[in-house]
Amino acid sequence: MQKVWELYAIAITIIEKLCTNKCRHLSFDVIAECQDYIKRRLENNEYQALKNYDPTKGAKESSYLHMLISSRLIDFFNSAKKEREISSEDSISNSYTIEDEVNDYSGLLESVLEELTFEEQTYIKYRYSDDLSYKEIGNIFGITHKQASKKVENIQIKLRRKLEKLNYSLEDIL
Repeated sequence: MQKVWELYAIAITIIEKLCTNKCRHLSFDVIAECQDYIKRRLENNEYQALKNYDPTKGAKESSYLHMLISSRLIDFFNSAKKEREISSEDSISNSYTIEDEVNDYSGLLESVLEELTFEEQTYIKYRYSDDLSYKEIGNIFGITHKQASKKVENIQIKLRRKLEKLNYSLEDIL
């Protein structure tokens, strides 16, 4: 149980950083609500998600926690989006759309990345945020480095197509 508490302490720091960075366009109240939501989700089922961390699978603690918390952050926005859609009949000015983020490339890229599956987000995060080699990514997923390279290439193609639909190119943003 000691390891779970250590992971939870690290997770709290990551939650604060991620929510502050990803939600910088929102009010402090919403950021606090987001942080509370993610903490409650981690505490569900007696910290089961933290207990599931297995260092023998090759992922670093910080990488595992970052992806776990990122997925909870996406859950928060998806649930908030549903609530906004319901309340939009009363007040359209409260809704936040992708058009509001288009002026900020990082916000645009984040929005497009959120449309990827969890697995695709994980590949991109390992490759570009954690700077893992294709061999390391392959080891984590139990595939060859060539298969890992091909997966990342296919995800890049998918991202390019999504951005082109919004009249942007991946090269403009990166």
